[in-house]
Amino acid sequence: MAVTILHFNESMFETIVAIRYRLNLPTMPEMMNRYFRMYDTTKDLIKAFKNSKQVQKKFAALRAIKRGLQATDDRITLKSHK
Repeated sequence: MAVTILHFNESMFETIVAIRYRLNLPTMPEMMNRYFRMYDTTKDLIKAFKNSKQVQKKFAALRAIKRGLQATDDRITLKSHK
């Protein structure tokens, strides 16, 4: 089963560019159909994207920010209960 894109937004384009960069593939729009034929399912496409180093770094940074915000929130909560 091939992946069919019905709605193509900017975020999806950035995803494709990121995956193409990771796989050293061209990012030209006319190459998009060939790109999608490389993957049998959307699951494979998402897996390739999630495994890219750039995405892993961004997720790690977001997790660190989230932990920092939670720690700050916990400190504020502790101070307000004193």
